Amino acid sequence: MSGRGECRMACNSAASPKKRHRTRMLCFVAAVAFVLYTAALSPYFGYAGRSAGSSPGKIRCAEAQASTDVLKTRASLGKEKPGTPRSFRREGEGSRVLVGARLKGLLRNHTAAVSQMKVGRVSRTTPLPVAQQSIPFYDKTQGTWRDREVSAWWDGGGECEHSTGPPSEGNVTGTCGRRATQAGYGQRVISLTLYGNNPEYWAGLKHVLEASTKLYPGWTVRLHTDPRGHRARLCPLLRRYPHFHVCDVRSLPTLGDVREVNPMLWRVAPLGDPQVAALSVRDVDSALLLRDAEAVDDWLSLNKTWHVMRDFEGHSFRILGGLWGVRARSERHVGELAALRDDLFARGRGRLKTWGQDQIILAEVLWPAMQGDQVAHDSFFCQSFPETRPFPTERRNGEFVGAIRYVRLGDVIRGIKKMSRIFDINLSLHSSIQTQCPKECRPPEHPEWIFC
Repeated sequence: MSGRGECRMACNSAASPKKRHRTRMLCFVAAVAFVLYTAALSPYFGYAGRSAGSSPGKIRCAEAQASTDVLKTRASLGKEKPGTPRSFRREGEGSRVLVGARLKGLLRNHTAAVSQMKVGRVSRTTPLPVAQQSIPFYDKTQGTWRDREVSAWWDGGGECEHSTGPPSEGNVTGTCGRRATQAGYGQRVISLTLYGNNPEYWAGLKHVLEASTKLYPGWTVRLHTDPRGHRARLCPLLRRYPHFHVCDVRSLPTLGDVREVNPMLWRVAPLGDPQVAALSVRDVDSALLLRDAEAVDDWLSLNKTWHVMRDFEGHSFRILGGLWGVRARSERHVGELAALRDDLFARGRGRLKTWGQDQIILAEVLWPAMQGDQVAHDSFFCQSFPETRPFPTERRNGEFVGAIRYVRLGDVIRGIKKMSRIFDINLSLHSSIQTQCPKECRPPEHPEWIFC
């Protein structure tokens, strides 16, 4: 007999009604004392979070029901016809049910139900695990953005700017993020790469953004970087320059994590982006010049897809990593450009982070595609490369496009010496032109432009 039945018999066994009433009162006081005592000890025995309906009796009932259902299912297995595989049982003609899977599912469901009764409900003040909190993320296994209540601070949420809604499969396209997506189709993009913590490079970013508003009106600037740890640097720029977009290289839409790719190639991600109509790739440590913008305008006025600039006696490469561009002509052409981008990333994966590696890969992949369809503004090597033409405007104060301006001289010297050893060329340390350009590279109507 259960303890509850024995207590009930004891409380009702008194001879007279008066004694019976007194006995019931004592039993009631004892029951209340027992409940208070149990509540005081419950935190030490794991019953603090138990719900009102999860009594030991109900738990035992659930366990008994689970055992009964399992036994019934096992018994049904014994009724199979001889020769029938043990994990299958026929139901009607030609239909098979995976009984083994049913049995496992039944066990799993009952185990979960019993476990839920034992644990009970969770306190509202208990914080959710980090993995269950609402955070933005990019599901690289599916290739689509998922809805989340909170967006990344660099991509339209947090303290940098007001969020206009969570990213979703329907409103995030392209290869950068939601902020870039909101700029719409037909974008003209200046693409940059920035990695590491060199303060000179981060200081140069501000100058590039400021110059872009004056020299490239209507263009957007995309920075491909890992934004973690750079909130203090990026948030003021995101607030001040609405055309500035940060592309997180850990989770680029359609591309995923590209951190294993040579960082100088991160900036080619907009190549093949359906929202990008024109792309100009630049260096974050080089100033944007009026000469640069005028050459780009000249290229866009012509019926050519690709653009290359060589404006210094050390620019003897087919494609300078930060001085080229492309524009998309059709939806089919966008797909072709995306294939070139994927090839660049594949070849750049695991390559060294030294100067010139990206230019070697660009020459391997893009140079063949450029033949017969490029505009090459060239001040010094117009006779060495095809499809060249002079810069449309005269050089001002010896400046040249691609000049390194925002890093320490020691870093520049070390990089130039390394490049000289690798490619066996003589690179000058000057940031302005001091050599006259060849007559063949000057505009025919302006032979007096001795510095082109």
